[in-house]
Amino acid sequence: MSKLLATVVAATIASFGFTAAQAADPASAPGLSHDAAKNAKTQANAQYKAKKDQADANEKLNKANCETANNATHGEKSACKDVAEAQTKKDKAEAKLQKESDEAAIKANSK
Repeated sequence: MSKLLATVVAATIASFGFTAAQAADPASAPGLSHDAAKNAKTQANAQYKAKKDQADANEKLNKANCETANNATHGEKSACKDVAEAQTKKDKAEAKLQKESDEAAIKANSK
């Protein structure tokens, strides 16, 4: 009897956790309506654009820090700028991957 009770309690907790996760992320909720899917896709696109803009702003800030570095040679400043550009590309790629993942989840869960 106690095994049955433990199984029921575990199943209840697991199902509550699953619904809580879905409620936290509306894009993963099953059966999104057309309007909800469109809104979620718009939200994903807006987040992508914001992350890209943030990466561009960080690149400008990092390059400015490279220029104003004390006692840095021309080569060190150039290398610093290259690192800033590489970080920007990485950040933008991560943002794009997240957007594509979100859109795939929305498409999979829309009606």
